Amino acid sequence: SQRGVGCIHAAQRTLWSLRRDNHYKEIFWRLPLNGLCTAARMHDAQAECVCGSSAPGRQHHYWDCPIATAVIQNISDNLPAAWCSRPATRPAILRRHLWLMQTPAGPRRMYQGVWKVVCLAAL
Repeated sequence: SQRGVGCIHAAQRTLWSLRRDNHYKEIFWRLPLNGLCTAARMHDAQAECVCGSSAPGRQHHYWDCPIATAVIQNISDNLPAAWCSRPATRPAILRRHLWLMQTPAGPRRMYQGVWKVVCLAAL
């Protein structure tokens, strides 16, 4: 959708302005566009993730894998309630928060520069 593409462009535009080696930023260019060389994308049914999942794709590597889940849970657990609302019906951190570097909603707005550094470290 146009809205989704606009979010990707906005995230990438602000990302490239960060003073950080572009090597670390490349994943944010490839991840939302499904441009990573994953087993699923390369049609390699024999490849496995370290967790044992067969032919993993980007969703698995960066969201569903137990290792990725532990990283996301650690970030969620360390976000103060003032910075991130925790409704009972959904997790505090959504994919768009990490993959598109969108700060989580909360009573106070987190500084976007800080959140981008968290995203860079997480992925």
